[in-house]
Amino acid sequence: MQAIQRLERFLAGLEEEELMEILRVSGESKEFLNNELKKEFTRRREQAGQRCTVCGNVLPESSFELVFGSPEFRRKAKLCGKDCVSYFLESIESYNELLKRKSERSNGHRTEREEKDVQKKPEKKPAKKRKKTLLEKMYSLFF
Repeated sequence: MQAIQRLERFLAGLEEEELMEILRVSGESKEFLNNELKKEFTRRREQAGQRCTVCGNVLPESSFELVFGSPEFRRKAKLCGKDCVSYFLESIESYNELLKRKSERSNGHRTEREEKDVQKKPEKKPAKKRKKTLLEKMYSLFF
């Protein structure tokens, strides 16, 4: 409903000559409005796809495009500069390391970091037995 109101305000702001031209063009082709809407949707989709995956800036004429993933699940990343490419690759490497650590944990293996932590920890000495109090000794005699 809000879109219709905006369209009405737009039409109210046009000059009479502009309204006549729109009426003439729409009368010549019944699908004029549909075609214009489809053109605008495709233009917006293309424009939205032309942003850097890392920083979100509009892509320049010379940009980078990386295709990655398994054959069943291919993805594209469009990047604006070398710094974004290096950041993207570093983040993928760290993500892969995280997945590797998780899979090792689930398989019962320890990671290098966990091995070092185990080696650093001193062995615990067995706790000393405390002496029984007089009350405890008397209790053990009768019960």
